Amino acid sequence: MEPLIVGQWSLPLAFAILGLIAGFFFEKIVLPELRKCCTSTKHSDLEVIADASIPYIALWSAILGFYMALQYAPLKPPIRSILVEALFVIAAGSVILFTAKIITDLFGLYAQRRPEILPSTSMYKNLIYIFVGIVGILSIFQSLGLSITPLLAAMGVGGIAVALAIQNPLSNFFSGLHIIASTQIQPGDYIKLDTGDEGLVMDISWHSTVLRAPTDYVILIPNSKLASAIVTNYHLKIRDMIFSVNGMVSYKTDLEEVETIALEVAKQAVDSVPGSVREFEPVFLFTGLSDLGVNFSVAFKAADFGKQAELRHEYIKRLYLRFEREGINLPYPITSVNIRDSRQQIWKEQRTDGTKMSP
Repeated sequence: MEPLIVGQWSLPLAFAILGLIAGFFFEKIVLPELRKCCTSTKHSDLEVIADASIPYIALWSAILGFYMALQYAPLKPPIRSILVEALFVIAAGSVILFTAKIITDLFGLYAQRRPEILPSTSMYKNLIYIFVGIVGILSIFQSLGLSITPLLAAMGVGGIAVALAIQNPLSNFFSGLHIIASTQIQPGDYIKLDTGDEGLVMDISWHSTVLRAPTDYVILIPNSKLASAIVTNYHLKIRDMIFSVNGMVSYKTDLEEVETIALEVAKQAVDSVPGSVREFEPVFLFTGLSDLGVNFSVAFKAADFGKQAELRHEYIKRLYLRFEREGINLPYPITSVNIRDSRQQIWKEQRTDGTKMSP
């Protein structure tokens, strides 16, 4: 009896093992070579598909092997039907995830090529996953013979109740869609809000916009707040900007020497700092006379708002060291404080009255 049972299960086991071996072979050998070929030939679209299919090839091969094994396995029809439907659900779910992965990766690839038309944000990727997932799940229900009409009706009624319960998240969600669709704020832009918060836009998610501040910490701004705020976008249209560094030298200083040194140091700073516009010649101007000395200003041009801080830092450091070396004095306020000994003053006043008292 036992040899008969082993003979009945030998072919199903062979199909299952063959499916596992084939999946391992394709995942570890075939797909890496295909990916290298796509990379060398610069077929980025095929490379995206190959990368997306790596986690699923072994699974699909195993599912195919187990499906063939079930066809020859000595099982009762109800049990075989349940197992086949379970394999179908697993296969369909993996295909849904694979499709969503390919679409999001191809979308990101296109967004990198045409950022002015379609910015790449996590919100778009999440929407793609949600849409593909809903369509895929409804298709699975329909394939299993389950009616989706009651489900759609329940989703419609339940959607109204959920929308009323989560008004704030929905407000942030649609505000984020409006921000992305307007293309006035995109990842990579440097913005400043009327609240004083500023930074580089890293991402626009379904709930908030992520900024990286100049001090390298992260600011999360709800999309609804950002949509209603007054925003200055330093990357919109014209990204390069002119800014000035102000300074002061004391009186009795050779102003011609100050101008020459300031311009020399300015050109050195421009050449050494990435992101500075080298075609723009720094401009030196004396701007006024104050109580302490002569005011001056040096104008620079940076590639974008974020680059000006580094250029300003480098110029101030270099100019200070050069002024120190050349003996040019930088004025600073001096306050003289006169302290009088009140006890000695009282003692002197008492002596004038003829009274003998010790201080």
